[in-house]
Formats: sequence, C-alpha cells, structure tokens
Amino acid sequence: MRTSPQPAAKLPPRPERAPVPQPVPPPRLSSRKTPRRAPLAVNAGALLIFAAGVVVLVAGFRAAMDPGRGVPEATAQLLELGVPADTLLVLARVADVAMTAVTFGACFFLASVIRDGRNWARVCCAALVAAALFFGVLNHAEQHVAAALIAGTGLALSFLPGTARYFARGRARTLGS
Repeated sequence: MRTSPQPAAKLPPRPERAPVPQPVPPPRLSSRKTPRRAPLAVNAGALLIFAAGVVVLVAGFRAAMDPGRGVPEATAQLLELGVPADTLLVLARVADVAMTAVTFGACFFLASVIRDGRNWARVCCAALVAAALFFGVLNHAEQHVAAALIAGTGLALSFLPGTARYFARGRARTLGS
C-alpha cells in the first residue's frame, strides 16, 4: 500500500550567530607610556645613558675596524691547532661588532624605559653600569670606562629625591594593572 508522501516538517529558522570577537592585539611599548611628563632630571639622565651607548658604539666600531689590531691573546690554542690568524681576526671583529650592537641596544632600551618611569630599568641599568666599570677597568678600556661614568651620571640623576615620586607612581600603576 502506498501512502502519500508527507511534506517535510518545517524547521525553525536558524538563529543568527553572534559575531566572533576579534582578538585584541597586545599593547605596544609606545601605547604603555605614561601620560605624565617625566621630570627634567629623568629626561637628562635618559639622554646621558643614551649618550653612553653612542660612546660604546663608536669605540666598539673603531676597535673592531682597527687595521693594526693583532690576534687576541685568548686564541693562542686555536693558532696552535692550525687555525689561520686571519680567520681568528675576522671572528674577533665580528664578535666585537655584535657585542657593541647589543650594548648599544641595551643602553637605548634602558634609557627609553627609564624615561617611561619603570623602576626595574633603573636597577638593570645600575647592574649594566657596574659591569661596564668592572670590565672596563679590568681590560684597560678607557672608552668603556668613560661610557660607564657617563651612564652612571645619568643613572644618578634618576635616583635624585625629586624623581622618586615619578618612579613610585609608575610602580603603583603597573602593580594595579
């Protein structure tokens, strides 16, 4: 027996889907800047720290490109193994340029973040200045000692009593967020 086909049941209309929220990009360093102005001592200190980075950059490039530079003393074992002196000299120059670039980048970054009011940057800069003074004196590198003293002066400006409130407000702001 044949039955007549029954019409298909009507389905309820599909509900509208809610739009998928777009992911929020992380805040950039420039958007995290504090709206308040930095005190003059902090601005001058950041400028001196940046100037110390420029001194390190110039001194490092001059040392790396010195045509009268000899093979470093630490490569004596490599010379005994038959590694050509020219290869060692090129490697030493590349290492000098790399360390110079990293040090300049650290000075630039710390100067900008200190100007932004971050207290941890002052502590990191103090450690960098102490290491630069130690290794500059140890290796008789006058340019690096001079750069460390310039950066130390800028760092000292950021520790003046008038600037303590500027950094304290930055700490309270970052702890609450």
